Amino acid sequence: MEEADVRSSILLSVRTGGAKTLFSFFLLPLISLVATLIAIPVLTREGGANGWAAVAIAQGVGYTAGLVVSFGWLTVGPAQVARNDAIGQRHTYWISSLMRLVVFGVTAPVAALIAIALVDARFVVVALLVNIAITAQGLSPGWYLVGQGRPLAIAAMETAPRAAAQLVSVAAVAASHSLLWYGVILLLSEAMISAFAFLSLARRDETKGASGAQLVHHFREQWPLAVAAIVASGYTRAAVPIVSGIAYSSVPVFAALDRVALIGRTGLRPLNSFFQGWVVRGGDINILRRARTATIATVALGISGGAVVAAALPQVDSLLFSGVIEVSSLQALLVGVSLIFASASGSTSLYYLAPRGAVRALSVSTIVGTIVGVPLIIALTHFLGATGAVLAVTIAEGVVLAIQTSFVLRGSPGSRA
Repeated sequence: MEEADVRSSILLSVRTGGAKTLFSFFLLPLISLVATLIAIPVLTREGGANGWAAVAIAQGVGYTAGLVVSFGWLTVGPAQVARNDAIGQRHTYWISSLMRLVVFGVTAPVAALIAIALVDARFVVVALLVNIAITAQGLSPGWYLVGQGRPLAIAAMETAPRAAAQLVSVAAVAASHSLLWYGVILLLSEAMISAFAFLSLARRDETKGASGAQLVHHFREQWPLAVAAIVASGYTRAAVPIVSGIAYSSVPVFAALDRVALIGRTGLRPLNSFFQGWVVRGGDINILRRARTATIATVALGISGGAVVAAALPQVDSLLFSGVIEVSSLQALLVGVSLIFASASGSTSLYYLAPRGAVRALSVSTIVGTIVGVPLIIALTHFLGATGAVLAVTIAEGVVLAIQTSFVLRGSPGSRA
């Protein structure tokens, strides 16, 4: 799990509580999950294997570029917002917006060039639009609303509009038989999300001095966070583009497996988000007991979900992927195992290490996961295709879990940032 996700989720869970919190934690992933499940069969049916691959590659490059655009605000932003008064909060969003727009202007063209260089020539325009739309997610306001403890506002300003855009876009694709509308509508929705957030949340505080000096300060302070986020994305968000550079024919199947794994992790997220706040609220005396209870529940869900994926995915692949992509039993098993590893590492991250402030332990585990995962993805994709790629990702997840478990058992000495 990425450090930014850990910190943001902790702030969200601590600042909210009760039935409303639990409902909110389940509501946000559910909205995204439903939209994704509806979109996949339409995209694979209308775009075929190469069209689906183009969308997946563009998204993978865009997600990584979006981390650059966010430039550390996912990590430091929520805490800054939580500490400020209303005026300070709005000024923080003002500065962050200016800074992220500058980074977007530099990053988006580079990301777009990478995306269109990796896809089938017939889908270059689609890849371009989708890539810019996903890169623009780095401009969105989610981290700011996390700092304010407003999960329902995240649903209203970010999650729901994106889900609606997904549904409208796939309806347009189905009606027109063209993937072009998918990219157009996604790009328009991201532009509206960012513009509305800026107009409603950002305001310059004249007492804070020149904005240029503040921008320089934040660039200097936060560039290591941006670099760390990119490195940590090597075996996760960047996996599909890496596979495309090694064996393009493996991308459709691997992207499908990667999307199923993402859906599984989305299903785990509400339990992670709710339990991490519950663990912390138990106090120092009860925190270990609560952490164990939360771990048992989370890993049990991971094992159940992994077993369902392993058993059912080969049976429903024709329905989920419109008959375009066939998933083997071994591939489904590997995705199931990766979900189990993810549920366990989510537990070690959120229930044990994060409450201790063990940021260094979390960073080490994800960076080592990338150091192991990326070469494995390259090597195993070359020899085993999509099966090798998903095997490499599963091994990387296992390495992350092993490292985090060792820190937990050792009490993560010296890991406090």
